[in-house]
Amino acid sequence: MAGRAMNRRPRVGDGPIAKPLILGLVIVTAALVIVGPLAVIFYEALKLGVGTYLATSRRRTPVTRSG
Repeated sequence: MAGRAMNRRPRVGDGPIAKPLILGLVIVTAALVIVGPLAVIFYEALKLGVGTYLATSRRRTPVTRSG
C-alpha cells in the first residue's frame, strides 16, 4: 500500500503556492464583502459631515418623508 501512495499523481492545489494563494483570495473576498458595505453605510451617513450626522441622530422625533 505504501507503494501506491508514492506513485500517485499530484492533485490540483497540492503545490506550495496554491494553498496560500487560495487562502489569500478567500480572505480578501471576505474582507470586501464585509468592509465594502460598511464603508458605503458610513460614507452615506457622514456625507454631509459629522456635525450634521450628530445633529440629526440626536432627534427625538423620527424624520418622516412627505409625498
